[in-house]
Amino acid sequence: MKKITLVVASILATLGANAQILTDGFESSEGYSVGDYVGPGPNGTYWTTWSGTEGGAEDVQVTNAQANTGTNSIYFSSNAATGGPQDVVLDFGQQYTDGIFTFESAIYVNTGGNAYFNFQATPVIGTTWAMNCNFLSTGAISIDDGLTNDLATGTYTQNTWLTLRIEANLTLGIWEAFVDGNSIGSWTNGINEIASADIYPVQGSAFYMDDIMFDHQPYTLPNLNAIAGNFAIGGNIAGLNVYPSVNVVNGGTSALTSFNVTVDYNGNQYTETITGVNVASTTSYNVVFTAPVALVAGSNSATATISNINGGADDNPSDDALTITVNPVVPAAGKVVVGEEGTGTWCQWCPRGAVFMDKFEQDFGPFWAGIAVHNGDPMTVATYDAGIGALISGYPSALVDRGNDVDPSAMTNDFYTRLQTAPT
Repeated sequence: MKKITLVVASILATLGANAQILTDGFESSEGYSVGDYVGPGPNGTYWTTWSGTEGGAEDVQVTNAQANTGTNSIYFSSNAATGGPQDVVLDFGQQYTDGIFTFESAIYVNTGGNAYFNFQATPVIGTTWAMNCNFLSTGAISIDDGLTNDLATGTYTQNTWLTLRIEANLTLGIWEAFVDGNSIGSWTNGINEIASADIYPVQGSAFYMDDIMFDHQPYTLPNLNAIAGNFAIGGNIAGLNVYPSVNVVNGGTSALTSFNVTVDYNGNQYTETITGVNVASTTSYNVVFTAPVALVAGSNSATATISNINGGADDNPSDDALTITVNPVVPAAGKVVVGEEGTGTWCQWCPRGAVFMDKFEQDFGPFWAGIAVHNGDPMTVATYDAGIGALISGYPSALVDRGNDVDPSAMTNDFYTRLQTAPT
């Protein structure tokens, strides 16, 4: 499946140079020796584990097998069949709900391995996940807020050190991720609080981390500032008409009462004029375009620009635009994907299936044929029910082009794979 990748300029304020709250390189000069556990180590005020038990299998040890700078780092690997047992928590010392929070780490993922960490939103871990970050074995990076997939995506090279930086403007709810200084995405985060990082080696993990840093600085709002907080083109299949959306964040103290949003894609411009609104400071307004945009095959840039803000220019024009690279999936000629959902009116879990079948019809229209196969209710077709029942493990379940049994919520990957498979 091809993804839509954001390529944007930083929209977070650049602050004066200040000493970070924590920088940890795991070096002997900082009091570490190879083999030390970080929990009881010299920066143990910040390091602990998910259970709170430090210095054992759940903790992580210092190694000199790899290093980004100096000679030492920390290494995470999972059991063959499951994740863990390591489950290390970097406690940020408090819950941050405003200002600009910055996290940075060098990461090295072994060939064929993956890496994972998340941000916990509250001081009590296990309550709310604010962000998940996956370095996949395919060389892809995927960041989500636990509510929406792929808020930021990118690529990386295995067996090579890279530096990941997350900047979160918690006052405005705008987050941005960088790899080696290059932005891989900006988004408005659904969970806008940060208290700790949880580093957990999921199944298949093999990665090092070094030069870990976090910091927090206050943020002062300018008078008038409209920010392009997020931009989605609205689809991912060449040939579809889509409706872009742009989240306009009020990053100033004055209310936003009118503005234009223009999308420039494939040589065409589409503009929405917004008037008669009252977007209060630090809140946002989501603009969904009413004119359809036709997706074309190939990798093309699309830019969303906010202009005519309250009848003129705002105080910070550098964050008025976002550019994304749109590279939609190209369907095989004549291809329609068939999805069959096992369901029944008696099944209390089956509304989930109906929701995803409707979503696929809405999102994929002419490339999707969805069939609800009923069981044990007045809409049952006995022969069809018996045939599907032999292929699924429960209700609701789904088959995409008669492939593997999956939950209806998990049909997307199979759909895109089959969409690119030529029909017989």
